[in-house]
Amino acid sequence: IWFDGEWDHPASTWRADELVNMIHTLQPQALVNDRLGKGVRGEIDIADFYTREQLSEINHKMGSEQDGIRPWEACMTMGRSWGYRKDDGEAKSSTDLIRTLVDVVSRGGNLLLNVGPNADGEIPAPLQARLRDIGAWLAKNGESIYDTRAVPGLEIPGAKCTRNGSKLYLHLETRPGDELSLAGLENAIQKAWILETGEALTVNAATNSIVLPPTLPNPIVTTIAVEVNGKLRIANS
Repeated sequence: IWFDGEWDHPASTWRADELVNMIHTLQPQALVNDRLGKGVRGEIDIADFYTREQLSEINHKMGSEQDGIRPWEACMTMGRSWGYRKDDGEAKSSTDLIRTLVDVVSRGGNLLLNVGPNADGEIPAPLQARLRDIGAWLAKNGESIYDTRAVPGLEIPGAKCTRNGSKLYLHLETRPGDELSLAGLENAIQKAWILETGEALTVNAATNSIVLPPTLPNPIVTTIAVEVNGKLRIANS
């Protein structure tokens, strides 16, 4: 249940507690967002997940995200408007949209990417092109996005991380140097490879680092898959 328009009335007018209790009574597995009254988004305890809107909010880490106390969703338009506008201007680039997707997922969030169809129900061609570009990237790198989680406590300069079990995924927008150090990882690296090409990468066991190729194969985001020994262990985490 995705409420909107919370800026009009306080939670008491919404009768938010009563409303959410009714929803969960009728459908215990329903998920309810946090737009349950003016000024409570990102804070109200009875919500199942929190929302953040547009890059001005998405790029700002909230305490709930850092503490991991609630799932959260990033809500964003491709252009400026939520609905169709012929004068909406240039949409965000495919590169920016893919990088935003990676950033949000690496921080434990879900990306709700808006598309405004025109009066005939058609998705404008520029937005179709961007969706196809995102799909093309996911076709090669989706393993690092779908069914993954954030990796709290693991800070790797130049990389955004996700995990699935004991497998890590390191997302690089640019080449940070000749080697990528996983200094905060207490596990030993067993093997590493470029996800979309399968190219094996040399691992420096002495420094727990991965030797990077001279050029990253994907100029938007290159994903490196890493297998480690045993259950994932992060220093000071």
